Amino acid sequence: MFGLIGVDSVEIKYPSKELESRYTRVFPGGSHATSVVETVGMFLFALYHVSTIIVLINMLQSYLDIYGQFLPRLRA
Repeated sequence: MFGLIGVDSVEIKYPSKELESRYTRVFPGGSHATSVVETVGMFLFALYHVSTIIVLINMLQSYLDIYGQFLPRLRA
């Protein structure tokens, strides 16, 4: 799940930013046109990992609850 893809393995080709463009000074947080998209993508990637960890912990807790309920029956 976590080893399927790494952030460094994705190659991003940045579009060239023309000096005469009216959007030259508008790009927030970066010097290229895809800095906003890249930031949102990294945030969603991190959010995916956090939600996956929460689901896995919930599954483990459910398994331990079920196992704890049936363990006395198995011993008898």
